[in-house]
Order: sequence, then C-alpha cells, then structure tokens
Amino acid sequence: MRAPAVICVAFLFAFVVAQGPKPNPNPNPGPWPQPPNNPAPGPLESEDRYDCDPTTSTCELSADGGSITLSDCKMTCGKVSNSTPPELIGTFRGLRVDNKYQVGEWRAVIDKHTAVITDPSGKVWAQGSLSATNENLGLTVAGGFMSGLRAWLVTEQVGIFTWALGAVNQPGPMDFDTAMSGKNNTVVFVFARCLSSSSNCNFSKVKAFLKRSEFEPLAKKPIPGVPPALKGKIYRGLHISKGGCPGECRFSFGTMSVNITFPPKCGGPNYMFKVATVGDYRMWWTPITKSKKPQVVRALWALDGGPATEFLNLATGFGGTPGPANFSAGMTMNEFILAGCQVPYPNSPATCIFK
Repeated sequence: MRAPAVICVAFLFAFVVAQGPKPNPNPNPGPWPQPPNNPAPGPLESEDRYDCDPTTSTCELSADGGSITLSDCKMTCGKVSNSTPPELIGTFRGLRVDNKYQVGEWRAVIDKHTAVITDPSGKVWAQGSLSATNENLGLTVAGGFMSGLRAWLVTEQVGIFTWALGAVNQPGPMDFDTAMSGKNNTVVFVFARCLSSSSNCNFSKVKAFLKRSEFEPLAKKPIPGVPPALKGKIYRGLHISKGGCPGECRFSFGTMSVNITFPPKCGGPNYMFKVATVGDYRMWWTPITKSKKPQVVRALWALDGGPATEFLNLATGFGGTPGPANFSAGMTMNEFILAGCQVPYPNSPATCIFK
C-alpha cells in the first residue's frame, strides 16, 4: 500500500523541478530602499500668475498672465520695504512730464535703499531713502516724506520708470492722471536706464552729439505722410545712443513733416523733414533744404503705452549706411526715447499737455 504514496511524492517533486525557482522580486537587493515601480506623482508647480491689488493689498489671479507666483506675491503684497525694487536700481536719465514741467534733462541715481534726483541745472532736487509698497514708492527727505506711485515698462533698449511724487508731508497722488495735473505740487517723471541686454547703451558718461553727416539716398518708394499713430503729436525725450547728447530733444509731428529741436550743445537749432511711411515700423525723412539732391534719413520706430505718457522709441541712420536694421544697431547710430501724451490713446490721461 506504500507504492501509491511514493508515486505521488515523485510526481510532486517532478512538478516543482519543472516549474523552477520563484523569481526574486528584488533582483538587486541592497541596503537602500528600492523605488516603487509606479511612483505616485508629486505636486506640480502652479502655472498661475498673480498681481497684487494695491487697494486691498491682496494677491489676485492675473487676467493677463501676470508676472509672479502666488508665493512670491504674498511675500511682498501690502508689505512696506526699504529695499528698492531691483528693476529700479541704476543710473537714469529723464524728463519731468506733468503740466508744470520744466524743459531739460533730469537725472536720478538709485541704489538698494536711496535715491538722488538732480534737475536740469545739475542741482540736487531731492535725495533720501526709499520705501516701497505694492505700486507705491515714497522718498524720505530731510524735510519729511514724499508719497509716490511707480510703474515700470521695458522697451527695446531701455527700461522706463514712471514716478509720480507728492509734495513733502502732503497726501500723495491717487493715480497718474491726477498727478499729471500738477495740483498740490505733485510732479511726474519718466526716467530711462540701460537694460543689461543692451551692450551699446551707456549712461555713465554723456558726450557731445555725433556730427551730422550726409544720409543715404532713398532706396524704394514710400507713402507720403506721417504714420497715423504719430500725426499731430509732440514728443519730448533723450538721445540715448552710444555717446548720447545731454539735454532734452523735441519732435513735433504734423501730417506730412516733423520738426526736431536739439539742445544748444547737440548740433544746433531745428531740423525740418518731410516724412514718408514705409511699412509698419519705418519712416523716410527728407530734409527740407534748397539742395537739388536732398538726402534722406531712414528711421525705425516703435510705440508703447504707459501710465502717464506713451513712449516712442526712435532710431535713425547716417549717410553711407543702410540705416539701423534694429534698435540694437540704432544704439551705435542715433537713438531716442521720447514721451508723448496718449491722444487718442484709449486710456489717455486728460491732464497730459505738451506744448
């Protein structure tokens, strides 16, 4: 009766041998923990961007993409800091643009905590420590506190800092439109500084204006007339290209021409040009002279809106050159950053008047 049991055991042994050993679930054992075959997904960084509401000092989801994450917004929104916003650190050249403006170039040197502003005569107009909250930027001077508003805009070659300041120890401006009126002795500046990406922009030294030379001949047929966006406007600004001229420049556009006024140290009085439009971003300027073969200037332009004024970036070439292919090339020729009243810009400050 033992034969069936022996047969059963033999059969079971043969079956196990045929199946082989069970595979090791951990083929590379070691003292370190092995990662799971399907790790659980970790938290993803939100792509949402936020803006700080200056009225409520709360972070709101941006409708247009914003620029900062929620965590970064919460670190600064509604909190007073005596550290200058990093984009505002540098050497600035600018203009006063409120309705009580003085003609001439203003300067500002801003570091991590302080600012010094000089007027067109070179006299220190204000200096002191800065304090920033949301869109506000105030200045503590010897006599007290000047409350202010700030805005930052990046153009092709320079950053534009618009700064509205109230009088010492007086209520500051509620908005840029109110500040532009000049009521209660408020002032509005537009300052420009070189961007780090602009290798040919240097505001550390301002040299004499580059000598005017003959301009290249007209290469193709343009459409006579000033671009519609510039017609009837007056722009005040600065010569910002390499070796830039100090002082305020002025460009007055009609419907068919432009009148340009340079400071006395910058090449003389007015220049008059007939204007023709070439495409969306170029103009041809023909000098209004008695010459039978007047030469032309090729100009490249771009327009940006701002909180108190709009900004015209303008680059021109010299004779014997094809003119600037872009604004970076314009910085080695003649380039200007100009401020103008935003008329008929949709959000035009009604109080902006350039005469």
